[in-house]
Amino acid sequence: YIDQASSRLRAWGYKVSEGAYARAQWGRFAGTDEERLQDIKEALEDPTVDFILCSRGGYGLQRIIDRIAPIGKPIIGFSDITALHNKAAVCGVPSLHSIMCKHIATLPEESEPIVALRKALKGEPLEYRWEAHPLNRFGAAEGPLIGGNLSVLYGLQGTAFSIQHAAFSPEGALRSAPRRVRGARRQAQRRGRRDPLRLASLTSSPSGGAGFCAAGRRGHGGASGDACGGAGFCAASPRGPGGSPSGGAPAEGG
Repeated sequence: YIDQASSRLRAWGYKVSEGAYARAQWGRFAGTDEERLQDIKEALEDPTVDFILCSRGGYGLQRIIDRIAPIGKPIIGFSDITALHNKAAVCGVPSLHSIMCKHIATLPEESEPIVALRKALKGEPLEYRWEAHPLNRFGAAEGPLIGGNLSVLYGLQGTAFSIQHAAFSPEGALRSAPRRVRGARRQAQRRGRRDPLRLASLTSSPSGGAGFCAAGRRGHGGASGDACGGAGFCAASPRGPGGSPSGGAPAEGG
């Protein structure tokens, strides 16, 4: 999907570059740990790169997350990319819990995920609406929005990359047993946090659109992405002054 996604991004007006090891393969990963680290390092350091678009999720970031430099550019992706979102949140950098290359390459232009992603990349406001549920607790809430995979969020508790408190849209949360959500909160409380982990399940589908993750400045960026589970990196730069960029990478499924 890397070629199709890159073509679509270029059609949107973005300049796309590809990491040196975007098409590498080492077991189930897109290259060795060192190769993947080199790609993301170059993307983070390249001043022409604005957004880091990850190619796909799966598994792999847990192997190298401790060795990745502080995140200074928005990350785009879901699933295993949650680890990078959390690291970005710790660095105070907003990121995007969003579709990756497979969906960029294959979804219709008018589909909700594509429309939401394009709006997010241009810095336009996003709005989400759901049907009311009998168990809803009505009111208003405000805080950082952390998007991510519940299993990855759970596994990061107690580490340097765990979130302190946030509302988040856990991918797969509504498909998980309620005990897992309660367990994540209790684990955080038992680790001595002064403030309990605040969980607000907003959606369970990563392909339902795009949403900013993490508190902090709302910047724009576009670079190479760490693809875990067998894909690599691509990068994109903005179309011009004031333009918001995006990145292109191989997608889920290859």
